[in-house]
Amino acid sequence: MFTSILGSIAVPKLKWLAAAMGGGLAAAALTNTCAMGMLLSRLPYNRDRACDSQTIIAQLVDTTAAQNATAS
Repeated sequence: MFTSILGSIAVPKLKWLAAAMGGGLAAAALTNTCAMGMLLSRLPYNRDRACDSQTIIAQLVDTTAAQNATAS
């Protein structure tokens, strides 16, 4: 909070940025939507149909094992 007060004293237009962010958060709460979440869900790497936890963990373990083998 101290940095926001200091920032608004140093650059008075930062108040408008804070107001815009607060307005966006209030609108998201009132409409029960999240624009950032909707945008992130549309990214290509979030569209895989085989996105179950077992497959992801297996891929992570395989990648980590391969990296450790090459580092040794």
